[in-house]
Amino acid sequence: MAEFIHLELSGLAGSPTNPRKYFDPARLAELAETIRDHGVIEPIIVRAWPDEYETPAGRDTRPAYEIVAGERRYRASVLANAPDIPAIIRDLSTRQVVEIQVIENLQREEVSELEEAEGYALMMRDYGYTADQLAEKVGRSRAYIYSRLKLCDMTEAPREAFRAGQIKASVALLIARLPTADLQARATACIVAADMSARQAARHLQENNYMLQLERASWPLDEAFAGLPACLGCASNSSTDREQHADISPDVCTNQECFAGKRSAHLLRRAEQLSAQGQRVLIGAEARNVAPSGTDLYIHNGYIPVAREDWLQGKRQTVTEAYGDRLDTVPHTWIEDVRTGELVECVGRESLWELDRAAAADEPPAVVAEREQRQAERAAKERKIEQENEVREEIVGRIRTACRVAEIDLRAALMTIARHHLLEMGLDEDTAKHYAPDAHEGDQEQAIEAMLTWLNSAPPTRILGLLIEADVLDSSTWRAAYWNEESHDMPEGLANLAALYGIDIDQVRAEVQGGQPAFTAAETAPKTTPTPPQAAPAAVAPPAEPAPAKPARAKKAAPASGKTSAGKGKKEAATAAKKPKEKAKDSGRASPAKRKEKTAATTSAGDDAERDTRTIDMIAEAFPELGAGGTATQGQQEVRA
Repeated sequence: MAEFIHLELSGLAGSPTNPRKYFDPARLAELAETIRDHGVIEPIIVRAWPDEYETPAGRDTRPAYEIVAGERRYRASVLANAPDIPAIIRDLSTRQVVEIQVIENLQREEVSELEEAEGYALMMRDYGYTADQLAEKVGRSRAYIYSRLKLCDMTEAPREAFRAGQIKASVALLIARLPTADLQARATACIVAADMSARQAARHLQENNYMLQLERASWPLDEAFAGLPACLGCASNSSTDREQHADISPDVCTNQECFAGKRSAHLLRRAEQLSAQGQRVLIGAEARNVAPSGTDLYIHNGYIPVAREDWLQGKRQTVTEAYGDRLDTVPHTWIEDVRTGELVECVGRESLWELDRAAAADEPPAVVAEREQRQAERAAKERKIEQENEVREEIVGRIRTACRVAEIDLRAALMTIARHHLLEMGLDEDTAKHYAPDAHEGDQEQAIEAMLTWLNSAPPTRILGLLIEADVLDSSTWRAAYWNEESHDMPEGLANLAALYGIDIDQVRAEVQGGQPAFTAAETAPKTTPTPPQAAPAAVAPPAEPAPAKPARAKKAAPASGKTSAGKGKKEAATAAKKPKEKAKDSGRASPAKRKEKTAATTSAGDDAERDTRTIDMIAEAFPELGAGGTATQGQQEVRA
């Protein structure tokens, strides 16, 4: 029968095997206050201090009892200056003590996930428990036990962040999988600074090469070389033991140093093989001099990868497709891609020109004349595209100015709409610098933080201007492109915005290029008619002489909210304009952590136009006072002047 007595606090000491190491001072103080008023309600559990235990540090005499369960109540009693505490004395072995502390206490007391993990590790290391036995005792799965145990691999930096509440257990588990203290410290600093969620942290670790996709490896995964193990079956391969890596995708290498070592060794081995075959190879500093940003972008000294698409012989095709077997007659150079560490096969453009000249010498005059005519037509079309883009750039510039000076009276709800839209779509660094001067160029995470701070206090009118400038004025939605015939028409969204801010497109065209459109009706037939200025969504300034509204064939009565068929007409016009348009070029926008990723295959100018029209219509419907009956704001008058 267990003995129930009151024991003096001076004769007690905490258990060396207790996994709970941290006790929140504020909560201890609260418990101490309760003990002063009501005493300790539930007795603690103790056993006689074992002979094999040493005297705790800082004590002159050995304690009489070891606290098995209830150390928090004991500490609070010390703070409350209580003379004694109710206790139950039990005759327990050390193994039984550990079971009580880890299995019982961890299930019912507020302990951290790290303390829970250290308790499981103690039971497996010192008392022979298996993961299956622990899982059965605590009522959890084997995978749960392994994921908790992985937390013990955290080094000091993430442990401190975890104890301070800066990262949660799900994020700590991701960091714990990194193999070195330096990587863990660097990852912890980035994640804490950006206040990332577990999903954002996982994406950050994979995108920034903390964890590496094995599909990017250029070496055989089943081969061990350079003193490093094969990737297949390696403990750092997330596919080897899915229970221990259940929170990350398969075929991921979690050992950055090993991955980098294999990549470097394979590169040198491949370079030696090519050199032995008489091929020219550029690696290291030589490769960085000619391709400092990788081989996907511009390469100095006239090199071009044979697998890259380019404008060759009158159409877009790869070098291999354009020249075929004739490439065997010109020298090849293998250049290291400094981003991927792989060797990329390239040829010189001078060599290709020589092949072209040799082929042209054997061509009939008619073929030569036809090619020269195609080249002349292409050059003329490119000049027209240049002229049209000059007009559109001027329009965009004036809209930008209006966005930054216009004062439009909006209700507070617009702040919520614009903030949500902005955080979803992202923002480029130049725009961020204008609205948030504290944003640092080149530091995306800091710029995002600065913008979020600015958004918290920005007036709705500034948010609206920012929304239009950052999203609707993205160059990928309005820039004309040579290969995209539909982009040669003036985009409806740009025309509507010009009307919204009182910008006369014809006047801009006259100023930029003498009033002549870059493309005539014969060259490109528009499939939709741009919305006239008086029907532009949410127009603030009316036209000089508004045209009468055309009656709509409404099937139902106008709603009580005051919406008319004009709003429906705007939506129909937007629907007619929703044709897929190929993006002229990448927007280059820096994506924040909350931005949804889109692949190039699914993003189109048509999607952007639809989103822009939907945003403007939403504002117009929510704020009918901004319709055609409004007056020009001071900002619009400045733009017109």
